Amino acid sequence: MNSQLRLIGDVHGKHDKYLYLLEENEAPYTLQVGDFGFHYNTFDEHDIKENHCFIGGNHDNYDLIDDCPNHLGDFGVWSVPDMGDVFYIRGGWSIDKAFRSPGVSWWPDEELSQDKCEEALELYKEVKPKFVVSHECPLDIVQFVTNPQFAKDMGHDSGIIMTKTNRILLRMREFHAPKMHVFGHYHKHLDIVANEVRYVCLPELGTLDLPKNFINAL
Repeated sequence: MNSQLRLIGDVHGKHDKYLYLLEENEAPYTLQVGDFGFHYNTFDEHDIKENHCFIGGNHDNYDLIDDCPNHLGDFGVWSVPDMGDVFYIRGGWSIDKAFRSPGVSWWPDEELSQDKCEEALELYKEVKPKFVVSHECPLDIVQFVTNPQFAKDMGHDSGIIMTKTNRILLRMREFHAPKMHVFGHYHKHLDIVANEVRYVCLPELGTLDLPKNFINAL
């Protein structure tokens, strides 16, 4: 299949493998779903054009990320030629932040502020998108991609942890259900239909290739 848009899962600093995923398919547009890593010089060093984009996750450097032109930003609509509109929203919560170093491997801006979440929701209500890409997933979808014991082993009382990000994604879906929602964060492959939405979770460095006009045809 000749892909118009390739979606790429978490990279976690494995930039050589990311570059291979750009080259092997030759998709004219790619979108990486967050957790690219803590440095972005790969984009300059390899002259990666701005049609190869990414959003921020919880393993990203929020002191540097906005200086990279390939970063789409906090939230918005990315119009992909011969494909359609992608509504995107960045951010994720680090379950292991107690074991990470502020300004080195963890940033308090890893999730949007509540005010920014509300702004994103208002745009979502206006756009009513068919296709959504985020780093996390809605709160009620977490059960399908996580082992509750993992959270408890990390010292949390609940196996399903509410975050600003998964709550705002849930509120978005409750207002308007998109046709499809692609995310990462959980390092697990998932492809299910729930609440009339097709949810796809990409594992680390996993890919999803979409042909021309896929979103337009949803």
